[in-house]
Amino acid sequence: CAALRALAAMGTASSGAAEQAAATSDANELLRTLTGKDHIDTNDVFWGHLCGSSIALPADRSRADELSSLSQSFCVRMVRYNRTSHNFQGLLRVMISKLASARASGATSDQVQQASGCVFLMRTFLKHMLETLEPEDMFPHLVDERCEKAGEPSQAEDTLAEALVESLLLTLADCKLDASTHWLHLEVLSALTVCLSGQLFCELSSPAPLPLVAAAIGYSGPKADRVVLRLLQSYVVRPAAPAASTGLLRSLGTGLWHLPWHVYSYFFRSADAPLPELADRSLQVLLLLTQHLPPTLFPDGAIQNAFLQSLREVGDASAESSDADAEQGQCRTAQLSFRKLHDAIAASLLEQEGAMVLLYLLLHGNKEFLDHTLSRADPDTLLLPILRTLYQTASLRPNRLYMLLIVVLMLSQDEGFVAAAHAVVLPSVPWYKERILHDITLGSLVVVVLARAVQFNLTSLHDSYVHTNCLAALANMSPSFRKLHPHAARCIVSLYDLLSRKLLKLSAAQAEMDGGRETAVAVAEAAAHAEARNGGFEGSRVSSGCSLMEAEALAEELSLYGDFVRMSLEVINVVLSQSLSHNEHLVYALLERKTLFNSLAAHPLFRELISNVLAVISHFGAGLDADAGGEAVWSVERVLAHIRVAARTWSAEGLHKLPDPKFTYEQEASPEEFFTPYIWLIVFEQSGLAWQTSRVTMLPQGGAEDDGAAELPEGLPVLSIADVDAVDEGAINEGGRDGLRP
Repeated sequence: CAALRALAAMGTASSGAAEQAAATSDANELLRTLTGKDHIDTNDVFWGHLCGSSIALPADRSRADELSSLSQSFCVRMVRYNRTSHNFQGLLRVMISKLASARASGATSDQVQQASGCVFLMRTFLKHMLETLEPEDMFPHLVDERCEKAGEPSQAEDTLAEALVESLLLTLADCKLDASTHWLHLEVLSALTVCLSGQLFCELSSPAPLPLVAAAIGYSGPKADRVVLRLLQSYVVRPAAPAASTGLLRSLGTGLWHLPWHVYSYFFRSADAPLPELADRSLQVLLLLTQHLPPTLFPDGAIQNAFLQSLREVGDASAESSDADAEQGQCRTAQLSFRKLHDAIAASLLEQEGAMVLLYLLLHGNKEFLDHTLSRADPDTLLLPILRTLYQTASLRPNRLYMLLIVVLMLSQDEGFVAAAHAVVLPSVPWYKERILHDITLGSLVVVVLARAVQFNLTSLHDSYVHTNCLAALANMSPSFRKLHPHAARCIVSLYDLLSRKLLKLSAAQAEMDGGRETAVAVAEAAAHAEARNGGFEGSRVSSGCSLMEAEALAEELSLYGDFVRMSLEVINVVLSQSLSHNEHLVYALLERKTLFNSLAAHPLFRELISNVLAVISHFGAGLDADAGGEAVWSVERVLAHIRVAARTWSAEGLHKLPDPKFTYEQEASPEEFFTPYIWLIVFEQSGLAWQTSRVTMLPQGGAEDDGAAELPEGLPVLSIADVDAVDEGAINEGGRDGLRP
């Protein structure tokens, strides 16, 4: 019996090998014909044979290179002979026809599979062309050869680019999405990504012609809103791929041109790239389509991106349209649940970098979505993943860091949202490694993470944009500070300390450069005194004898840090003047480090602000300097009790009146300079397509991020010297360890 089974297995293997060889030979012959010198008419029966052909894929991944080399050779032949054969244009027309059949009502599974195969063939050849040819050399492969045969001059509008892109977009908009069409949708999304990838191989400012890119993001047809809605729905619902047989790779009857997507990806993706899901690919294409129009492709500034406009106009399906809207004809056809969209974005913020870009686009451009986000009673759903990502500042590339800070700044502009954040109490924050945080409000956690970002930036990144956004968000939040956590209160005071010491160092350097030796010595002594309080600070080393250019740069930096110090003082002043009784731990932190404010007390830029702080210190410190009750050290509990008693007689009337700081986010004049390369960087890394990196010119070098919590650099001063999570933890002194001494 065993021998019979062995003979049967050998016979099956032999038969399978023969069938595989025959299928491969037939497919190779068809591809040789397609990529050869002879023109093939679109009505030729050849196209039916090609779309219905089959080839057995190797189950052994080690043979993937063999298949890749084979496809590469056919791509080279296509480029070599297509100028005379125009068979690539023929393939485009056949694909457009088959996509029309596949998205029609009642389309058969065979029609859907053949359309998938045509799209795969097209984007495989097109990707090779875009990667290997100069943009100007792409034109002959997209030109409508029928115009040339008619003796008409070839113009940009004579290409098949618009017809190709429109066919793909219409399929996204109109073709049903279910198990039978899942792989077709993935192929169409991949093809759109390839069509837009011409941007990868040009500088953003390049005047090179990119007809496929212009056709995609310049699309002005009526289905833009349907495309955006379909992509958002796919992202929110995350439809699972249909179940496939475990022996699919070994199936000899399945064709290369209509295999499920994950088998395509098995061979035609980067070795280390993850297999993308339809939801992930939908997000990537949505970001590419909604990018701001490059001026080099669209010199007419009046033209708008229809997809971006549609994204801004998407409505909430769960919100009822008012009668007034209906009368004005404002009933929206593109609607989906904002609650589900909000939760889908929040759930993927930690893992998907593109989710933050989508969140930004919605908050900045879609007023209805912004209102929905700000009115929710669960700000932690969105803020916690943002803060956890921002906590990893040291491992974030600048683009992602900027997006995080911009989103936090936009959210901080709404007092109701900030108040809701201060109402959420977190029992613990397990991902925060520097110390254990018990019963901290979400608002206090925002303060801690933003202060930590400034701290890291001060010593490592030296990026003024990071400082500005962090301090602006803190300033916006300050009127709504309630029950600041002890650690958050100390972070605010330590933030001023760090920035003021940096300012003093810069002032000393400028005084020395100006030749005022006596002034330089005095300022340097003040800086040294401030430095000694925290065991030294290596944030800035400047020497004399600088050039004029360096002197101008120093003056600019000095002015910048003057603004930063003032912003940090304004945060403290707003709390002292408006909500001191609700933030006793901030008063405690000021008493704990009351000598910090002496060095800049006479500075004209900060005089009034520091005067207010010193008035608070004087009022609440008076009782501490009185009868100590025989105790050498005041316990934390007793100091807090004293602050509560002193608060009854405190009045903010004597403080200098200062306007509340209010900062709003404004998008830069040329947003495409930031967003287009950044979006392509995300797609390049996560698309699963094996890009030829040698010719990519748009993307910046480096910028990969690491997983895990970021470690602060060695020697970085700790923002808060001590943390007090409960009043019975002991006492701390002015130096931050033993207690407050009378």
